[in-house]
Amino acid sequence: MRNRYVISAALLLLASASLAGAQQAAAVPGAKVPALEQKFDLGFRSTTTTGDESRYQRYQDLTTGLASKVWLGKESDASAFSFSAYNIGYNDQAYKVSYNQYGKLKFTLDYSGQPLNYANNTPTPYKYAGNNVWTLDAAARTLVQSAAVPAGFVGIGSSAATDLPSIFRALSTEFPMSAQRDKLEMGASYRVNKYQTVDFKYNMIKRSGNQPWGASFAFNDATNVPMALDNTVNEFTAGFEMVKPEWGMVRAEYQGSFFKNEFASLTWDNPLRATDYTTGTTTYSIVPPTATVAAWTLNGPWDN
Repeated sequence: MRNRYVISAALLLLASASLAGAQQAAAVPGAKVPALEQKFDLGFRSTTTTGDESRYQRYQDLTTGLASKVWLGKESDASAFSFSAYNIGYNDQAYKVSYNQYGKLKFTLDYSGQPLNYANNTPTPYKYAGNNVWTLDAAARTLVQSAAVPAGFVGIGSSAATDLPSIFRALSTEFPMSAQRDKLEMGASYRVNKYQTVDFKYNMIKRSGNQPWGASFAFNDATNVPMALDNTVNEFTAGFEMVKPEWGMVRAEYQGSFFKNEFASLTWDNPLRATDYTTGTTTYSIVPPTATVAAWTLNGPWDN
């Protein structure tokens, strides 16, 4: 059973050139329009739990600290501007900027982050060697390969009835397994004259962190590794548009989408063997000669 306790306090600051409240006073003829409206919702939050925090914050970040919402805005007969920020400094922070010069220019920028928290206490005996290469202790693998596992342990349990721990359990360390998805959207439109308009859009989605990945050498050697993620999708759109009611519309547009994965492969050690072996005619491998029975490589790409 899990219990969760949340303690929070909020401070609301409203600042503007005129009085802001639930009810606004009637506008006085000739009164000056406020130059900039500002709203700050600031507070402190504290969260504790008796279980794994990732269970209740699967797609959000509820780390103890500052709670924040900020909004700035200005509007007149000629233009409008606004800026907002939410959860500043956390994995689920979000920012938005917009500007509209009526009939001439529009600009928007929107950024948001979203975590995917699998578990904050994930154990693994694998060590990260960089470039998505995961290694196991060579001495422990040698003991398993030579059938010299100390009494009271097994190499890899092959039966549900086995009550002996694996030799790799004592080598495992806990870490928070989570993946992060950051998204950026930006767009602009400029009216050159009453007939011609140019516009631009840019979208970016980036994934980083780790995710569980089933890595099996055979049915009796199934394991799981915290595969590293580092990939990005970039999308561009640029257009030129001409509109004249008596003629119609003509538009020329460029669209491009580009995917980049920093890790072209995933490599992990075999917990049952420390060295490769051969039958005399065949060397067992999955992607020869890059990977062998002692360490296999799985080639990408990975889905975004």
